[in-house]
Amino acid sequence: MSESKLSPNNGHTERRGSGRVSFVAVMDDVRAEIERGVPLVQIYEAFEDRLDLGYTQFTKYVTRFIKQGRSVLEPRRSRAN
Repeated sequence: MSESKLSPNNGHTERRGSGRVSFVAVMDDVRAEIERGVPLVQIYEAFEDRLDLGYTQFTKYVTRFIKQGRSVLEPRRSRAN
């Protein structure tokens, strides 16, 4: 088997949470683009080289942190609750 098939994260070396960190770094710019009426896919493409996450997770973070206004410092709720 190849090394990437044995790796639990398919060879990605990013640390857990790096996607959220990269999103927070551009969040104010993303918010400004949303307020201008730019479609999310175009915003994602414009910032893609600065984001360590895919489009689906990007849209989840837009909903959670921009549209719902949740704090990026707020701890995640346990799935058991």
